[in-house]
Amino acid sequence: MIEKIKNGLGKPAGWMYFILVVALLIIVSNNGDKVDNLQADLDSANTEISTLETTLEAAANEIAVRDDAITGMEANSAEVNAKLNDSDSLRGELEMEVADLQTRLSASASALDASSSALNDAIANPVCSACPDLECPLPEPTVTE
Repeated sequence: MIEKIKNGLGKPAGWMYFILVVALLIIVSNNGDKVDNLQADLDSANTEISTLETTLEAAANEIAVRDDAITGMEANSAEVNAKLNDSDSLRGELEMEVADLQTRLSASASALDASSSALNDAIANPVCSACPDLECPLPEPTVTE
């Protein structure tokens, strides 16, 4: 076997084979380190992807919670809007009632003025139905203001 190695190395092609094998061993050993580095990079990337997926899941849950909150606020807003519309219609009814009461108060004030005027006229010019031609025996009323 040593004889074969001597014969193989004794020829120029043998040396070329030897150099080629050594070069391939160096390349393979260097590539082994690169493969290990690439594998470590892949593991790191997988870990980062997993972390990002977890973060994305948490963000999706947060969005769902906020969406539910917005839906609840929209329902509350609709209730408040309905109450506001009810209060607006009630306000309109009350404004009409106030206008009616003001009209009635004005009419009552006019009637009171007319009655007061008639009373003052009757007090100033009394007419007694019991004694139209005679002087009235009843005492004159006193007017207090």
